[in-house]
Amino acid sequence: MSTAALSGKSGTLTGAGACGATEIKNWAVTATIDALDATSMSSSGWKEHIPGLMGVTGTFTCVGTNPLANAIAQTVPAALSLLTSSGGVTIAGKALITSAEAAGAVDGIVTFNCTFVGSEAWTVS
Repeated sequence: MSTAALSGKSGTLTGAGACGATEIKNWAVTATIDALDATSMSSSGWKEHIPGLMGVTGTFTCVGTNPLANAIAQTVPAALSLLTSSGGVTIAGKALITSAEAAGAVDGIVTFNCTFVGSEAWTVS
């Protein structure tokens, strides 16, 4: 049994209410850093890179009142905080909801699949 593993069952995403999300079913976040090519003729035939712009993108699935309408009306980045589990890792920053898709089945509830892009600095603690 892994004692370093984190459970998703007590994870949270707060701040998603800005797009009408009331119950989060799952979330995912990806941090990226652009690799800028700094290769020159003095690089001895090896590519050289330096860090460039950083960014965050992510998705979440939720149940809510109307994330589609609220995402379209969003005019400023919302503060999001993603917690992996109770006492786990917190990833936080501002984001714009870039899409919200409604999905429903005859034998299930309507869910909304939302994507977001980070704005400004994000923290991990």
